[in-house]
Amino acid sequence: MTPEEAVLVLKALGFQKDTQIYIAAGEIFGGAKRLALLKESFPRIVSCITFNIKHFGNDLVMMVTCWFFR
Repeated sequence: MTPEEAVLVLKALGFQKDTQIYIAAGEIFGGAKRLALLKESFPRIVSCITFNIKHFGNDLVMMVTCWFFR
């Protein structure tokens, strides 16, 4: 799913602008330019690249997901 498609799906499902979005993949093809619409629509984006291990707390699923996609 592209970042643009993700915006359409999330908005159609009723997610609000303050929803935190986790990107489990590594670098997105096209970089920041490609993520512009997603960041504009959902500014609370966190990726495995920017996410520090201390943020995981007890969320083992998120930790393993980020480890797997690195």
